[in-house]
Amino acid sequence: MTFNLSINKFGKIISKEILASSAYIFNKSASSVIDRMPAWEPARWSNKAIDSNFIIKIKFDGETLRQKNTSFQN
Repeated sequence: MTFNLSINKFGKIISKEILASSAYIFNKSASSVIDRMPAWEPARWSNKAIDSNFIIKIKFDGETLRQKNTSFQN
C-alpha cells in the first residue's frame, strides 16, 4: 500500500490518502498503523518548520498472511 501523508509544521499527520492498494482488505489495517505513528520530525525550509507531504509504503507479505490464516484455523 502506498499513502500520501500531509504533515504539518508541528510534525502531526493531518491527512492521509491511499495512492495504491494491493487489496481492499488491507486498507483499514494500514490506515490504523499510520494513525498510531508518533509525531514526525517536520520538514524545514530556511531553518523554519513547514507543512509537507510524504509518501510512505506499507508492505503486507504472503508469509504474514499465511501465519494469520493458520492461527484462525486453531
